[in-house]
Amino acid sequence: MLGANEIADYFINLSSPGTKRNITNLKLQKLLYYAQGMYLSQPREQGFDVLFEDTIRAWKHGPVVPGIYRRFSKYVFNEIDKKEINHGSIRAIEENKLDVFLDKVWTKYGAYNGKQLERMSHMEEPWKNTRGNLPSYVSSNAEIPIHLIKEYFSKKE
Repeated sequence: MLGANEIADYFINLSSPGTKRNITNLKLQKLLYYAQGMYLSQPREQGFDVLFEDTIRAWKHGPVVPGIYRRFSKYVFNEIDKKEINHGSIRAIEENKLDVFLDKVWTKYGAYNGKQLERMSHMEEPWKNTRGNLPSYVSSNAEIPIHLIKEYFSKKE
């Protein structure tokens, strides 16, 4: 089982600094959420039940994997430097044959910036239902249940 760290490294490796296909921590958080959702929506005969086991939280700026957020928090809203990549993660993704899947996620969402992805995620059931009546500007650390992500993306995809 791979973790969100490996998936994050793969997305950073795909990014193009200085272009709209760059990657910030905000964008990375949303890509992890969308990758998990797309993965859960696909029928599979073999493989893992989830893409990664790290929890996704319904923070005010959208879905967040806290450990990954902390790992890249020094970048604030700036692009993440590719020097942060653990190249063993890229090999692990390829060995687990997840590179083609993650490339599809990147193709679908990679051209959006973090704020655009934040707005999109704020309109989606998993984030909204987890937060309930909490206004979007109020902090929350509630975990988005994996079954909500799976149900939503199974209908969407």
